[in-house]
Amino acid sequence: MYYFGVGLFIKFVDMFLYVGPGLGGSIIAILTGVIITFFSLLVAIFWIPLKKIFRFFMKLIRRK
Repeated sequence: MYYFGVGLFIKFVDMFLYVGPGLGGSIIAILTGVIITFFSLLVAIFWIPLKKIFRFFMKLIRRK
């Protein structure tokens, strides 16, 4: 019964959180890293094979 009362107290108490410049900067750095990683993945998956295919067709056109 004690744990139930503590759980209710924690649930309904307003909590204030200070997000300082250090935490804000690290969150921005993490998000920037995730976004750059995502776009690098897209480049690795799509751009490099498309570039090889484009070069192959350009060589075929130049031979004719």
